[in-house]
Amino acid sequence: MLVWSDICKLLGSLTLIGAGGGAVYYTILKDRARLRRLSGLISLMSYIRSRIDRYLTPIGEIFRRCDADLLSACFEGVSDIPSERPRDIEEFVAIMRRGEFFADGESSLYQLAENLGKSYREEAIKECDLCIASLREVYSSLSRELPQKRKSHAVLGICCAAAIVIIII
Repeated sequence: MLVWSDICKLLGSLTLIGAGGGAVYYTILKDRARLRRLSGLISLMSYIRSRIDRYLTPIGEIFRRCDADLLSACFEGVSDIPSERPRDIEEFVAIMRRGEFFADGESSLYQLAENLGKSYREEAIKECDLCIASLREVYSSLSRELPQKRKSHAVLGICCAAAIVIIII
């Protein structure tokens, strides 16, 4: 027959293991959002490059005509998304700076914001190409690193929860 103290220990153990599993799940969701954001940025930069190359479209017009889903993918992890679209690349970077994943590709975006729209078409295309290459490099390194880190964090979290359960029991 189960005693009240045994029931409390069992419930506490299940809570600890559930919290560990929840933390692992949250990490998986966060990693996926990080990669979705980078993928969205690469797509947006490719779109900007193609618009400049083909039509010599101004940046404000590019953002105005850009697909809403593409912009929302770029704003993954941004807490305060404005209702209006960005008017230029500096405003876009300022919005991105408020996001939790801004460090991924930060230098590429700053360099692009600094140089885009201030030079001739060929230079703008070159800047876009450099930004795309840099973002792809960050994406590929993160897509290799994150699963390994996730596994080690999952094992560590579950082992800590199991150790605490053993101590409780």
